[in-house]
Order: sequence, then C-alpha cells, then structure tokens
Amino acid sequence: MTLAEKIKKDHEYQLSKAAYFLNSNPQKTTELLNQISIADLEKDDDYIKYYHLSILAALRLHNLATVEKSFSSIFLNVERKAFHKNRFSILYSLSVWLRMKSHYGASEKALLCALKGANSESEQMKGYNALGILTRHEGKHKLAEQYFKKTLKIAKSIDNKKAIAITNNNLGVMSLESEDINQAKAFFKRAYSAYQMSDYESGKMNSGINLIFSLAILGDKSTYDRIYNNVEKLVQKYDSKTKNAYFEWVKAFAMVKFAKQSLTAEQLRELQASFLQIDEIGLQKLLKKYAAKPINVDVELIYGSVSETKSLAIETRPWLKKAIECNF
Repeated sequence: MTLAEKIKKDHEYQLSKAAYFLNSNPQKTTELLNQISIADLEKDDDYIKYYHLSILAALRLHNLATVEKSFSSIFLNVERKAFHKNRFSILYSLSVWLRMKSHYGASEKALLCALKGANSESEQMKGYNALGILTRHEGKHKLAEQYFKKTLKIAKSIDNKKAIAITNNNLGVMSLESEDINQAKAFFKRAYSAYQMSDYESGKMNSGINLIFSLAILGDKSTYDRIYNNVEKLVQKYDSKTKNAYFEWVKAFAMVKFAKQSLTAEQLRELQASFLQIDEIGLQKLLKKYAAKPINVDVELIYGSVSETKSLAIETRPWLKKAIECNF
C-alpha cells in the first residue's frame, strides 16, 4: 500500500468514526474531524461527507458561527455526485441553521428546495413537517395546517407511529391557538395514544401535558384525573425546566378551575418565576391566553414576536444565493 493509499484509508476510517459519534457525542465528532486534513480528501464522497458531518455536529452543539464556512464549501461544489446523493439532508440542515438564526424566509426556501430532491416518503414527511413548524412560527396558519396534514398522510401511509404522534400534537397546538379546544383535545388524545405505541416517552410527556391542559380548559375533570398521574411521572422522569414550568402552570390552572381555589401570594410569585423558565414563545402565549387571567397572575412575554425575522445579505454570499434559489 502506498503512502497516499494509506492516508485515504485512514481518513475514511476517521470519517466513519466521526459519523458513529454524531448523535451520542457531537463534540467527539468535531474533535475527530479536526484531526483530518481537508486537503487530503480527494474523493468527492469524503469531501462532502467531511463538511456535512461538520455541519451536523455544529448544529447539535449550537455552534452556529462555525457552520457557514462548511456550507460554503459544499454549495460551491454542487457538481460533485456526493452532493446530489445527500442533497435533501444538506438542504434540510441549511434550513435548520437559517431558522436558528431567525432567517425564516430563507429557511423556508431551503426546505422547498430540499423537497425537490427528496428520495423517499420519509424525507418528504420530514420536509413537510419542518415546513409546517416554520410557517406556523411565521404566523401562516392555513399553510402550516396544510403542511402538517401532508405530513400526517405520509406518516399514516408508511405506518410511522412517532411521526403520526408528532404531527397530531402539532395540529393540536394549532387548534389551541385558534381557540378550537375540542379539536385540540382530539388531536392531543391521538398524539398521546400514538406516542404510547412508539415508545417515545419524552414525546408522550409533551402531548400528555398538552392534553391535560386542554381538558382543564374544557372543565373535563374526570378525564384529567384519569391521566394526570401518568403525565406527572413522565415530567418527574425527564426533569426539563421548560416542561416542569409548563406542568406547574397546568396544575395551578386546574386547581383554580376544578377546586375553585385561589392561589396564595407565594404560589403566584412561584408561577411568575417559573414562567421565565419557559423558552418557547408559543407556549408562553398559550399560558397567558388561557391560564393567567383565571389564576389571577400577571406575566409578560419575554422573547419578542414569534414571527420576527431577520434579513440576510444573500448577494454577498454566492453559495447561499445558489442554495435558496435552488440553482443547481
């Protein structure tokens, strides 16, 4: 084996190893990639794989500032076969990066381009679900509903229980936002049931809290009491600051609604403090809309407008212009 062949083989092994750690330890993935000299990656598969892995690891670590160089390196080499082989995944990752930087319009264009290169129903489902979340975030509720229904149709056709659950939960949240509480309850019940069959407990917890919130709004105490303990166990198991705070608000709201009890001044202060732990503006809005007044607690939204977007200098980024115009 020549020295050049040995270097290629070592890099292929290093890339495989970096990919292995991506979900469990993205920092390890980054460290392994940093040991590779990009100048030695002559195969187009290895070149694209290197930058794609760099992007995926950075997004998982929320290292947004490090991502642009990798995207530029990929989109300035779209003629490579490996790009077209991984087109959907790369453009989907681009949309995530743009959304995380509040560039929602550009993120939507990247997703639409990604869908043009979707190679399976699973990729189509993933793309439509992401478009539903994004357009809902932008306040385009009718369009978001259409995307979620497309997602649900595909999920049912391939019997993906987890996707069915996620989409029903998303549709339930949209119904809650539009004040169709009975429809919201129906979607949340379907989501909760589907999560039970998919063995995805964190999702079951989320849809469970949503379900008991809708039941409390409707005044359905018997159903609320029947599932409350299961939801509480899941909340205690996963110990998420946002979900803990959400659950405490739902409990307080249900106490006021069902028992006609007023909360003490100390309890109200605790709820105000826990509201600050909720990092989802949409959830803050729902609690303020349905629970704050009955509980008699004053809270202010703390993360600005849900539809706020930022402009992006596309003309100075030829790689990005090419990506979001789907020009390849």
